[in-house]
Amino acid sequence: MNKHITTIFITLYSFVFMALLKIAVPVLAIFFKEKNAVWGYRERQNLPRKLKDHNARAVVWLHAASLSEAETLCKFVDFISSHHPADLYLVTAASKAGVEFLENNLRASICAVGYLPYDTVPYMRKVINNFNVQRIWLIETELWPSMLLAASKQNVPVGIVNGRLEEKTYKRFAALKFVFKPLFEKMDIVLVQDKIYASRYSFMGVAANHIHVVGNLNSFVNVKRPERRTWSSLRKKLSVEESVLLLTAGSIYPGEGVILRQCTEELRALGLQFKLIVVPRHPETAGQLIAELGGDDVVHLKESKTSQTWTTCLIETKSALQDLYSVADVGFVGGTLVDVGGHDVWDAARFGIPVFFGPNYYDKRESFERLISSGVGFKAQTAHELATMINRVMRTDAARFIRAQVLFAETVNKTQAILEPLIP
Repeated sequence: MNKHITTIFITLYSFVFMALLKIAVPVLAIFFKEKNAVWGYRERQNLPRKLKDHNARAVVWLHAASLSEAETLCKFVDFISSHHPADLYLVTAASKAGVEFLENNLRASICAVGYLPYDTVPYMRKVINNFNVQRIWLIETELWPSMLLAASKQNVPVGIVNGRLEEKTYKRFAALKFVFKPLFEKMDIVLVQDKIYASRYSFMGVAANHIHVVGNLNSFVNVKRPERRTWSSLRKKLSVEESVLLLTAGSIYPGEGVILRQCTEELRALGLQFKLIVVPRHPETAGQLIAELGGDDVVHLKESKTSQTWTTCLIETKSALQDLYSVADVGFVGGTLVDVGGHDVWDAARFGIPVFFGPNYYDKRESFERLISSGVGFKAQTAHELATMINRVMRTDAARFIRAQVLFAETVNKTQAILEPLIP
């Protein structure tokens, strides 16, 4: 009986949504052109962009919400493609930032990329049929009713990666448990970040033996330095000499630029010839950050390539952040010197460099504290404190850091073994 209620409820939701789209999308696309560029009103009416032929190959669909989740998605693709090398992957995101990241970080195994189509049963069925989708992986909390129903009706297994179910979202689903329980019961593997999320998925109907608490998958990375040839090539593109110390500061917000400028000025006064790369979290804040970093003395780049001589540069392209951390000697994680809560510390930590950050990392406390306790992450509150710590780690405590980093890499790299027996 519950299955019939589920089908009726979601089909009605899908029908109403579809009817509204027929009216709303043309209006939104015409009168809100800037919003259309961000949300892709028209793009969501089409299938994701096909990159290669997928006939006669098993296709796995992975979907993420925005930039942060898209980064997790790519890490997971790297992991599962090593176990299923014959499979191809369809990757989608719900936001422009997420789609752009996916498009700029394509893997050879990805056969299509684009926006998630509107959550109606016809659209979702069309994606599944067109790409012959054999499995779906949803990143964190991307639980779309029509997608889940279409997958259920076509016997496509659904799994959750890095699963969360925050209290607000959980209460909404719990209030309609009689509708959604049959869809949660169909999930064959749910990899959650902690026991609280596990209990919530269990309440919604996921079988206990299908739920696995594995921690935050963003920490499931291979910690290693880039190959020398790659490192040297990337530095050459940026006009950074191999002998110069490079600080890459990623996901930076207004208010943090001043502190970073003061920090690098103090480091130079101490005799360390540092160059600073700043990647804003939001490109539209570039002008404000440039003013904080020194105005006309800052080289402003749209891509990670220049022939200019510089000491501080701002690079707008967030999709290049991984490369920019990989060539750095020191990493800084933004959103921590202002009240934002911090971003993914593993983006920098995975390259075996000392990682610095401010005190505001409450959104991802476990990861930041793990780096601190391992002796490879460092918290500072002021420009002077940040400069002092960097100077100490790079000079007087360099040998201690290297020992800590070797042990840290060995420990982190072993944790990936947890996932291997769980992935179907």
